Amino acid sequence: MGFACGVTTKVLFYIDTNLSSQLYKIRDKLCLKGGSLLNLEQQFQALIQEAPQFGVPSQVMEQAVVPVLKQLVEPLKYCNYFLPQAADGSYILTTLTHRELPDTEKKVIYVFSTPDDASNFETIAESADKIAEIQVIQLLFELMALKEVDSLIFMDNPGNLDKGAEISRALLENKIQSQLKKVTLKQSSPKAQIPPDIA
Repeated sequence: MGFACGVTTKVLFYIDTNLSSQLYKIRDKLCLKGGSLLNLEQQFQALIQEAPQFGVPSQVMEQAVVPVLKQLVEPLKYCNYFLPQAADGSYILTTLTHRELPDTEKKVIYVFSTPDDASNFETIAESADKIAEIQVIQLLFELMALKEVDSLIFMDNPGNLDKGAEISRALLENKIQSQLKKVTLKQSSPKAQIPPDIA
């Protein structure tokens, strides 16, 4: 079962400031860079540089969004990953059932460190038509934009398909919401509005 990877969500969460839902349109602009794979720092810089074009201050991106992304990708080993895709370019979505709570399900995308692992993962191999390489930051933006998906599961150790590192959409959204609120409060505080030559 797949889903369209190009879906755009106008607003995932909204804070009543001029930070704007335009934040998530940046994801689509970054997707256009897919043919040129970047290292992790370059991916973050591209994110910050693209922000003003969509009405999001670079300062907000740099202080609120990027720190959360850095925190979440720090345990991961690679800047780029491999994902099985269906013939139409959609990712392969897998439904997992809790062992002790059979009525509890979540939908995940498995992400792999090598194309061989992506091709050999039995759970989704039959559904896959091709393997795509994608930047990890783009993956996280995809996760934010797709309500159908609960988590990404990174199979970070080549050849080991038994255990992966999970990043949930709820965790990502909550952390960015919290960070955005901190930045908003900081910018709106009286002290923050005093000119440097007066303070």
